[in-house]
Amino acid sequence: MLRILSILIFLVLYASAADKPNIIFIYTDDHGYADMGCQGILDDLKTPYIDELAKGGVRMTNGYSTAPQCCPSRAGLMTGRYQTRFDFEGNGDCPLPLEETTIATYLSKEGYATFHTGKWHLDANRQSSKFALRNSGMDTSKMSTSEFTSAARKLTEAETSKIVRKFNKPYSPTERGFQVSVKSDREKGYHLDVNNEGAVNFIEQNHQKPFFLYIAHRAPHVPLDPTEKYLKRFPGDMPERCRKALAMISCMDDGVGMILKTLRKHKIEEKTIIFFMSDNGAPYKLTKKDAPGGGPGWDGSLNDPWTGEKGTVMEGGIRLPYLVYWKGKIQSQVYDQPVITLDATATALELAGVKPNKALDGVNLVPFLTGKKTSAPHKALFWRWGGQASVRSGKYKFIELGDDKGTFLFDVTSKEHEHKNLLNEKPELAREMKKELANWLKVQNPSGLRQPSPAGIKYFDHYLKN
Repeated sequence: MLRILSILIFLVLYASAADKPNIIFIYTDDHGYADMGCQGILDDLKTPYIDELAKGGVRMTNGYSTAPQCCPSRAGLMTGRYQTRFDFEGNGDCPLPLEETTIATYLSKEGYATFHTGKWHLDANRQSSKFALRNSGMDTSKMSTSEFTSAARKLTEAETSKIVRKFNKPYSPTERGFQVSVKSDREKGYHLDVNNEGAVNFIEQNHQKPFFLYIAHRAPHVPLDPTEKYLKRFPGDMPERCRKALAMISCMDDGVGMILKTLRKHKIEEKTIIFFMSDNGAPYKLTKKDAPGGGPGWDGSLNDPWTGEKGTVMEGGIRLPYLVYWKGKIQSQVYDQPVITLDATATALELAGVKPNKALDGVNLVPFLTGKKTSAPHKALFWRWGGQASVRSGKYKFIELGDDKGTFLFDVTSKEHEHKNLLNEKPELAREMKKELANWLKVQNPSGLRQPSPAGIKYFDHYLKN
């Protein structure tokens, strides 16, 4: 009798899990808003499969990240919460606190197979007795040394060996069956190709049960390192850094095509929701210098038509490529309401039937994208990073720099967007939005807004005060 009962419980749980959608996050790195063909801004791109996602799904024209930098934006995505709630504002605030629960942890408890490939960057900058990726809920993780460190230079043999030795240790019996594979870039395979192949292999092995795939390409982030296979697709006259960025983006696009082909092969495309997003905008370093090589500096990507760049809460730093694709469930459309990467996490968890142990800051987008809800998903969106803070409400965006270094009010839906400060024209609105931002800052950890760095002030002087 007990055995029969156990079998029945297993069948119920299996049937319940089988009804849940597969979830794929494709996360790019320092990928500017303009660099998808479907945006219709540039004509030197080759992104047919990314464009296919946009054509058959939803292209978000007001899609945002939670930060203009790699680590904090990933912390927000993985938790579905503003990372400033748990003292994770910048890259130096790694690792991800163990008190926070990741999307992979939630989903694994719901019977999902979970897999990460590519850049992690949530514990690379601080020594820790706990390897956060081992506690992230991922069944398996695969990355190269450059993806682990995101180093904007080639690692020495000694550095590479140290990383591989440190993070390929066997897991302890107290850890769930996690496996990590950190490989030297000197080993076979271009890292973006390895990510694409890893994603396909994971789907092949898990297509009969619900799965969560997080493919986080280190591209077009520096060092710019495309192989000749992708470089030769762009023979025209252009800055060399642009050529390299476009080549890396083209490789990521191939991966989207491989994923779609695999889903269709197993007839699970309609059972799979795909989010395609970037972590933040492209870095220009003010001048977009086409420096030789592919190391530190401009990454060759473009944030057009927006002002600013990575490292600022201007649109160029946080407004980014953002697509949602779910064949048969969400109709093709262009969606203009402001959304944020936190929404991808919240959507996935609700679709999987998860009840989070902490309040999320994202919302389930499906009712809004299917027309069941006609209001805006958010009353306001917020940012705090590096002595900068901002709130967007409706078409207006208010920016404040710490230590009274400057305040700005923009209509980001206008042609002037962040080229015309409306502070003097709409002082009452500016006061209301400043108060709204202050109230949000009070409940972050730590609260308030610190003084911006001299480098941050330089960026604002360059873009907004000229």
